[in-house]
Amino acid sequence: MFSRFLPRPAADDARFTAATSGPADSASAPGAAPDLTDDAALALITAPCLRVAEGDLEARILGLTEHPRFGPTAIAINNALDRVDSYVRETAASMQHCSDEQFHRPILLRGMTGAYRQSALIINQAGSKMQANHNQLGLIASLAQENSSSVSTVAAACEELHATSGEISHQVADTTRLTGKVMTDGERAVQAVAAMNAAATRAEALIGLINKVAEQTNLLAINATISAARAGEHGRRFAVVATEVKQLASNTAAATEDIRQQVAAIQQCVADVEQRIAAMNQSIGEIHRSTDSISHSVQQQVIATNEITRTISDVSSNTKKVSDQINHAVK
Repeated sequence: MFSRFLPRPAADDARFTAATSGPADSASAPGAAPDLTDDAALALITAPCLRVAEGDLEARILGLTEHPRFGPTAIAINNALDRVDSYVRETAASMQHCSDEQFHRPILLRGMTGAYRQSALIINQAGSKMQANHNQLGLIASLAQENSSSVSTVAAACEELHATSGEISHQVADTTRLTGKVMTDGERAVQAVAAMNAAATRAEALIGLINKVAEQTNLLAINATISAARAGEHGRRFAVVATEVKQLASNTAAATEDIRQQVAAIQQCVADVEQRIAAMNQSIGEIHRSTDSISHSVQQQVIATNEITRTISDVSSNTKKVSDQINHAVK
């Protein structure tokens, strides 16, 4: 009944036929000895059973089919061994296909009864479960591969972020140095403007002195003109000189007034420049403090991105190992 499952070697067919044939074939059965002693018959039964116990499922009882007492027993044992042999062969074939990821070859249940059928059902269910697990592992392997690729992309992005953060850190440090230099230059400009303002103040004092001298010269010219008028003809030339001195004093007064106005305008410009430079220094100071704060933040970001990059690299490596192991398990 079970010999249909797998082809049996031709050499065994004659042996199986002799072991299972009925009375019509008894005359031609090799080794048929109905007159064997009980001990000899038991020896013929025991030897194949011992071979079967050692795993040789091809062993059969031969030469007892016509024995009056042990013939039915030999036939029954051979039939049982046929069933066991066929069941083991069928089970091995099904499991071999499962191990080769070929799940379309379950155990054929036709002709199986009792525990054989129940066991085959359980094995077929296990094969279906193995197929489902294999498919699930395939899906997991695909997802793991995608995850590994994604993590690798993130790792590359983190490496790029690390490089970018380092470049930003350098740029911010350069900006901080430049703003510090500008602040120094601004302080020097303030000092130069202050010196210019002091020079304008001194010039204003000198202009006052020149005005005072021009006023005194003009007063002396007026007195000289009066004295020349009193002197009459003798003072005429002196009067001309006095007039010229008076004119010179007037011109000097006008020139010094113009210079005073120009100095006042310069002082106003200097004051405006001083205010603007002060405001510029204040703004630059704020920029310098901001860039210094940004530089500190960027340094912290660089440290953080270094840690993230290291962690992501570890995750990427571990994910790849898991993905490789899953792919190996699937294959």
